[in-house]
Amino acid sequence: MIALNVLKPLWAGKPKGVTREAEPPEAAADEKYSLGYMARYAGVVATSIAGGTALGTHWLTTDPTVIANATLNIISPSFKQVMRSGVERMILASLGIIIGFYLGWFFSSELFGHLLTAVCAFAALAMVRVSFGLVIDFLFIMITYPWGAMQSDAGHLIANEKLLGELIGIVIAIFAIGLFSRMKSTDAT
Repeated sequence: MIALNVLKPLWAGKPKGVTREAEPPEAAADEKYSLGYMARYAGVVATSIAGGTALGTHWLTTDPTVIANATLNIISPSFKQVMRSGVERMILASLGIIIGFYLGWFFSSELFGHLLTAVCAFAALAMVRVSFGLVIDFLFIMITYPWGAMQSDAGHLIANEKLLGELIGIVIAIFAIGLFSRMKSTDAT
């Protein structure tokens, strides 16, 4: 993990010693967002979060904020970035939930739980500058381990609702930013 952090600047095409970001071009620096643009974006985000919370309150029994949390963590003004983040989050969050749950199910020892927590906490911290999706993956392994260790229907319910909530939250974010992008394109014409 440390090697990934050291090698990432080489993959990105930056020299190893350069840590400061390059200055933006003059045209990009002069570009300012209008008040209407910011209000529309804030409105889309607020509506998405409120909608996710309302759906969670109606459909989920364990944590009604799961959908809104997934939406909030991937939403941005760029449709391309939301799609990339959504796919990454769906794959890595699902893997984290499934791996953590079944590690808890099959290895429900207290010592193993503490060891897993220490390893996943270190791995999540090591991945902060590499990939936010991997951070979520390791955090979900830590979170879902106790649900699997419960070895009950309640643990299954919690984990299944977490998986479902993540998926719905991602769909809401993609739909919301698609709508926001459409609103931007109608402004240009």
